[in-house]
Amino acid sequence: MSGNTGDVSVPLKDYVDEKVASIYRAMELAQAATKESTKIAYESMDKRLQSMNASLPRAEFLAWSEGVTSDLRLLRESKAKLEGKASQLSVSISLMLGLAGLFIGIIGILLTVFRH
Repeated sequence: MSGNTGDVSVPLKDYVDEKVASIYRAMELAQAATKESTKIAYESMDKRLQSMNASLPRAEFLAWSEGVTSDLRLLRESKAKLEGKASQLSVSISLMLGLAGLFIGIIGILLTVFRH
């Protein structure tokens, strides 16, 4: 030590060891803080993604709803056309059967009249 009472000497090895230990502690604290902040950010992002998956934004819902409504309208029109075609087919078959019965009836009456 030197002769001055206010001057404190520390061996170089102790100073370096203390400095390295101090830097090591600071790095461990920084690493722990980084891990914690990463964990919090991940949880926050996960919650946000879950809430986004659980609900549709209004614009997307309206677009989807319009598409579904349009598809439903097309299906109803197709069903009506098919029912109309089926009804028209039924009417046509009934008309043919009615005409066939009418002709058979007329032929039967004519045969009865001309035989006697």
